[in-house]
Amino acid sequence: MRPEVITLLAKAFSRMAKDTRPELMPGEYSVDEVVTFHALGGMNVGKDYPQHIANKAKPWKLLKAALDKLNGVTIESLVRESEQVDAKGEKELKAAVEKAAARLKAKTLTHCKGKVTFKAPLATQVDMTWTKKTA
Repeated sequence: MRPEVITLLAKAFSRMAKDTRPELMPGEYSVDEVVTFHALGGMNVGKDYPQHIANKAKPWKLLKAALDKLNGVTIESLVRESEQVDAKGEKELKAAVEKAAARLKAKTLTHCKGKVTFKAPLATQVDMTWTKKTA
């Protein structure tokens, strides 16, 4: 099966699974069916692109290091004190953090695949006929 057909069907099935999930009751199900389908639809595939992935910079490690430097200050006390920070102080800190974070994020450049967008209405363009498998 061609990749564009698999991608189109995956999107259609994903939508149908979300719509039909409320109909499934708790329990174990056994499925043995032959499915015949006619897929009709379209999609656009964008060009690949580079992107910095901020979470690859491990921001929680940075926070952990900062908290360790504070020697015993609790997160609760930090939250309490943060409520007292004025807008000017917040803006100054944000600028300093963004500058420092840019250095960390520079190492996270990742090659991402282009986005795939589907032409609506995709779900109504998939005609499905299920037939129970006979032994």
